[in-house]
Amino acid sequence: MGTTYNDYLAWVAQQERQQPQNAMPILSYVANRTAADLFNVNFGQSAILVDMDAPFVYKKARGTDGKLLPLEIYDLIPHKEQEITPAVNLDGYVKYEDIDRIVAKEVEKRITEAFSKPAKKKTED
Repeated sequence: MGTTYNDYLAWVAQQERQQPQNAMPILSYVANRTAADLFNVNFGQSAILVDMDAPFVYKKARGTDGKLLPLEIYDLIPHKEQEITPAVNLDGYVKYEDIDRIVAKEVEKRITEAFSKPAKKKTED
């Protein structure tokens, strides 16, 4: 009596169970949830499945005993940078870009005032 195909499949399944599995999960793209459900995962492995049409990521895993674990579904939410609001009110402060303009204006004003006033005469007693 020869080896049957079912005996061969049992032998392959036994070999898969005995071989240590890679700890890295599989990363793959799927069309939808149905494709994620149909995705084949080996014993002791997990797969991260990215949906190409919807903002979902699926995690599919099979235990070392061969049982499929429940399909986990995660939503992809875009990351938004938070605006940093200053803790101090900066309305009364001068911006760095404006310093040269303000200083030049103040110097010109003082020079104009200095030359527009008549010089004081020194009186000798």
